[in-house]
Amino acid sequence: MKTFKTLSIIVVALLVTVFSCKKEEETIIPYNCTLEVNSSQITQNTESFTNNNLVSPITGKDGTEISFTPNSFSGTPSRIDVVDSQDNKDMLLMGYPTVDNNGNLLISAGVCFISAYDDNGDLLSINPSAPPTVNIPNTTNSSDMNVYSASVNANGEFVWVDQGQPPIPPTQSPNSEYQNVPVPSSSVNNLSGGVNMDIPGPPCITNLLTINLPSGRNGGNSSVYIYFTNQNSVVTAYDGNEDGKFEISDIFCSGDTVQFVLISQIEGIKKWYVSDPADVSDNNWTKTISSNDLEPALCAEALRLLIKEELE
Repeated sequence: MKTFKTLSIIVVALLVTVFSCKKEEETIIPYNCTLEVNSSQITQNTESFTNNNLVSPITGKDGTEISFTPNSFSGTPSRIDVVDSQDNKDMLLMGYPTVDNNGNLLISAGVCFISAYDDNGDLLSINPSAPPTVNIPNTTNSSDMNVYSASVNANGEFVWVDQGQPPIPPTQSPNSEYQNVPVPSSSVNNLSGGVNMDIPGPPCITNLLTINLPSGRNGGNSSVYIYFTNQNSVVTAYDGNEDGKFEISDIFCSGDTVQFVLISQIEGIKKWYVSDPADVSDNNWTKTISSNDLEPALCAEALRLLIKEELE
């Protein structure tokens, strides 16, 4: 009897294990893991302020200083999350390309995103009559930066919109900054506002850059970024018909050097690739990535760190 009871317990345990494994297998589907990487990098660049330390001004993790008044939002904030960076490696991994709503390349001096919430956890909007302002560290030494707001275009792509303000020069001090830059409201979900200080890129000769992925990898399970090594810019490539061919046109100028970044996941397996720097200033430039170029990654956090380490 004791032996029978023991065997019964073992059988039940095996059945539970089999069905648990089956259930886990059924939940593993092909999908794009880029959002996990984006979320991981955004977390790294986020500083949260609550009632205990929510006193103007507040300072983000990368040194952006945010000032606000009681009238800066549509209600009284009990928490403000700040995401800031002056590094295009961070911008790439957060999923914030430096491209405007007309498809033109921008050269960034830094980005800052603000999400303000009330006591109920509801997102507050920015009051355009008394918006928060930011002091952004100057890493470009440029005196002709324009203010851009975070938005999403008709295709659902993240873009920046020129606010039509005069260029804002940095202060002339040992710790030079772009000071008192107003934070425009944002049309991006879960953001009260987003600001980017940018120089519009110069007009370039017409060219087409094509990135071909290995068989089976396309815009449904993979993301392609172009990271500039010669300036603070990053571009996202798109594969609208999911044929594995990503194309970008009219972006690159003479002397531009880039690295290609691939983030991919099929049936739960994460793969990645970062190319060596390449000059892409020639017309009709093609980059082909083979299956042998891809490296595995165990998780989104490891993938984020591996990519960042390979970018120059």
